[in-house]
Amino acid sequence: CIHMPDGGVNYYSDSYDDYMKGHGNSSWSYEKKSYNIFLEEADSLLGMESAREWVLLANALDETNLRNKLVLDFVSELSNDYKLAPQSEYVELFVNGEYLGLYLLCERIRNVATDFLSQNDYLFICQNDHISKVNHPYSAVQFANSLYFEIVPPSVSSDSGNDQFGNYLRRVAGVVGTDEWADYLDIDSFAKKYLIEEVFANIDGVRASQYYYWDRDNGRLYSGPCWDYDLALGYNTQIKWIAVNNLYIQNGLWYKDIFLDQDFCNYYKQLYRSDFLPLLNDLIENRIPEICRTIDKAGSNNLLRWNSSFASDIKTADDIIGFLSGHVDFLNSIWLEDEEYCKISFYYNGGGQAVTRYLLKNSSAGTIPTPEDMGFDSDHEWFVRGADRTLDRDMVITEDISLYIDNEPAPGYRHIRKYVSVLVLFTMFLFFMVLLFADYQLNYRKGRPAHE
Repeated sequence: CIHMPDGGVNYYSDSYDDYMKGHGNSSWSYEKKSYNIFLEEADSLLGMESAREWVLLANALDETNLRNKLVLDFVSELSNDYKLAPQSEYVELFVNGEYLGLYLLCERIRNVATDFLSQNDYLFICQNDHISKVNHPYSAVQFANSLYFEIVPPSVSSDSGNDQFGNYLRRVAGVVGTDEWADYLDIDSFAKKYLIEEVFANIDGVRASQYYYWDRDNGRLYSGPCWDYDLALGYNTQIKWIAVNNLYIQNGLWYKDIFLDQDFCNYYKQLYRSDFLPLLNDLIENRIPEICRTIDKAGSNNLLRWNSSFASDIKTADDIIGFLSGHVDFLNSIWLEDEEYCKISFYYNGGGQAVTRYLLKNSSAGTIPTPEDMGFDSDHEWFVRGADRTLDRDMVITEDISLYIDNEPAPGYRHIRKYVSVLVLFTMFLFFMVLLFADYQLNYRKGRPAHE
């Protein structure tokens, strides 16, 4: 049963064919769960378009409960050709009389694709960051290393279709970065999707929860629809590396090669200026405060219900507004004002992993965050990669540089190393005590003192 804010009934059913079950992979481990809802017949819920399958997103990682709603609403306003985002509305959830908090009721992502697919010879594809997340491995096509594409409903997978798509990906890999790439990837949808992921700083933007349509007739891949933004807009799980002056998507899958094409760069920058900026300004000035007023009481109830400890440093609507405003200023500077920046790469874990920030060219190295600023111990300092010397904080930055801390794990994992070390020492101590006890027992049974 769904009630409207005024108490009226929006949807009611006593059918046993309506049911709810768990939703999510890694997110299912969180205390606050997400759920799928399946109706016997398609129905319009809370004024949204009619659908049979729905998702109750818990937003378990997002103390603000804003990230998914803001991005999905923004994309809905932006898209004017084919549907790029599911509909969504806030609800407070009760199950068997128990209050479960504030949720976001959304169409399932497959509903967004159904009409589009029914009129064309398309495959609907989900990008997975690891094979363990693929529900049906026989429908997965490996693209690179541990990166997989899964052919998901409402498309139908087959061995021949999978082989055909695999061959297509290999052709794409050979032409992306050349003049032929636009014959395989749809320019408009990839430009829009790139801007959506980059503007909202979605760290999963080229890694996971990404969906595509593949038109087998014209041989093009279309990017979208959009899904899963709980790690966007400055969410930081462990360390203070999420910065407003950064490009999160540009060096990821597809884009690192597409950006070699100046026509594509000109296209997305013009799209950003004409279509994105007006909506972004309205989002910052009006839309975010408006949503906050709508869910103010429900958000407070949700925090009381779960009393969760959130890892993000961005915990309020004002924090999100501050992050998004700063990030938009940076994007305006680098895309529209042609300011020159240098990329600072920070390597950790012995140099195997890196994160980046961008610094205005000719800035002082003294403005680079210290290792302590980024969560490392205070006794560490940056070394310049390739020069094997410490960073001179009086120098002027005129080119991209790479910095590292030798054999130092990410700060968020340092406590794991500490506990593992303690556990190893404790285990060795127990083992030594067991040996002493065994030796004592052996000598006692022989009738002489131990260590005689």
